Amino acid sequence: MSSDPPNRHLLDTDPQRPIAAAFGAPEDQAAELGYDDAGLISEYLGGHQAAYGELVRRHQIALFRLLLGLLADEDLAEEACQEVFILAERRLAELDDRGAYYHWLLSLAREVSAKFNERRASVDTTQPLSADPRDRLRHEIHAVLQQLSPDLRLVLVLVELRGAPDLDVAAALGCPPAEVPAMVAEARAEFERILGARAGPPTQDSTDPRPSHHSAPRLIPGQRLGPYTILRPIAEGGMGAVYLAEDDQSGARVALKTVLPGLVRDDLSLRRFQREVEAIKRSAHENFVQILDHGRQGEIPYIVMELLEGCTIEQLFVRGRPFDPTRALALIRGVLRGLIHAHRAGVIHRDLKLANVFVLDPGGEAERIKILDLGLAKILQDDEAVAATMLTEQGMIFGTPATMAPEQALGEEVDHRADLYAVAVMLFQLLAGRLPFESASASALLVMHVSSPPPPLAELAPHLAGSGLPELVERGLAKPREARFDSAAELLAALDRCALRPLPPPGDTLPSILHDLRGALPPTQPSGVLTPVPAPAPPDRAHRRAAILLLVLAAALVGLALLGSARDAL
Repeated sequence: MSSDPPNRHLLDTDPQRPIAAAFGAPEDQAAELGYDDAGLISEYLGGHQAAYGELVRRHQIALFRLLLGLLADEDLAEEACQEVFILAERRLAELDDRGAYYHWLLSLAREVSAKFNERRASVDTTQPLSADPRDRLRHEIHAVLQQLSPDLRLVLVLVELRGAPDLDVAAALGCPPAEVPAMVAEARAEFERILGARAGPPTQDSTDPRPSHHSAPRLIPGQRLGPYTILRPIAEGGMGAVYLAEDDQSGARVALKTVLPGLVRDDLSLRRFQREVEAIKRSAHENFVQILDHGRQGEIPYIVMELLEGCTIEQLFVRGRPFDPTRALALIRGVLRGLIHAHRAGVIHRDLKLANVFVLDPGGEAERIKILDLGLAKILQDDEAVAATMLTEQGMIFGTPATMAPEQALGEEVDHRADLYAVAVMLFQLLAGRLPFESASASALLVMHVSSPPPPLAELAPHLAGSGLPELVERGLAKPREARFDSAAELLAALDRCALRPLPPPGDTLPSILHDLRGALPPTQPSGVLTPVPAPAPPDRAHRRAAILLLVLAAALVGLALLGSARDAL
């Protein structure tokens, strides 16, 4: 059990109402009696009214945060918190073990929260979703919790959101402490099952941070930007598009990237684009795409990049078909070498994924990579400049949910370790033939990154047992950033140590696809991130048919398993 649950800070909120004062707590805490819980109860029952107010003040924050986890509404949590203390005051004389007052409060909170949830279920209290990523995660977590039984819900809130010891959980449920570990395991398994079931057909998820641009005008062949003539579009992403263009002076073909004209309506878009240019300049390295020129024509800023021949790793990747470990490590080494340089220059990519890693001479002897799309990069500046120039504010999410670090999913400030988390996700994907977390729902993915443990790589890729790679990936995917690798150089050194041992190729990949019937989900959708290169020929049809058949088989088995579970529950 983690000593610092990753979700705990989602609910680190204090009540706004003066709950303790309503029960007669002295305004000045120095005037408190200072007794333990049992002593305060004795004082109160002996006629000292302020003693109960002191009891309330002592426990109100912990109780409020517990109720916030159960109810996911601050106003309801405050009202329920006050209700619990009113109920406790009425029943205080019935409490036999006065030293167990807090545990007794937990059992009352269970009772009151059940009533509040019943009351809310009878009234339509649906509110529009906030744009704040924390609120969205809170909403998604609560939506899953509400499908759990009341006891399992309380177990998860106490253990995962509040970090409560087994003794507290047992007291709240009224069960022996020895039964708690089994209940925790059951609650976690049920949470993961429900979270997986919430992933519906791929749709445009409302949490996607990329704005819609379908109505924005686009450049057409023959149109000129500066000294460049547009030949044809190559790719399009959330903030811009990439075109094949020709340099009118030299005749050389280049990749020209613009911010979509429909999005260039405010200073923020322009500043973000200019930041990308600066980021690429400062990150000039053999493992980053080279910037050749940049400019602005009218309201359309653009940058000109080298035209790359090859394809992205995403275009080489087929779900259910892991890469040869030696090749996977070679590709990831190139990514890490580029990140070492970028991080030293103060640049964080923030959107690393297979679609943003380009492979030159794929499958050839000169195979190497270049990192694409620094459009979301955050340039770290000296402390004095941060306040004046910070573009990516806390509370705003930029990046791709499938590879997003927990702190990034929460809208918190990120550092270079968010990139290292994304590298671990990519390495997992190449070695296992699938992402560690998969869902068609961006909201569900964010919750998984924040709260769910990834499936063990050793189970998905048993041929890697003893190689050190499963342990390396596990550390790379740690929820707290402090538990991950400290730098790209440290992660690269760890990879090099693993490469010293023989790395057998993957064998039968069917177990990788059917690994976990509780959580087998459809693959995530392409995110439309910029890829400045013509798409290569599609994969061999036989391989594609095989992958589809295996996925259909997995989906059928999962459907039968869930149907069986539903029947058992009836």
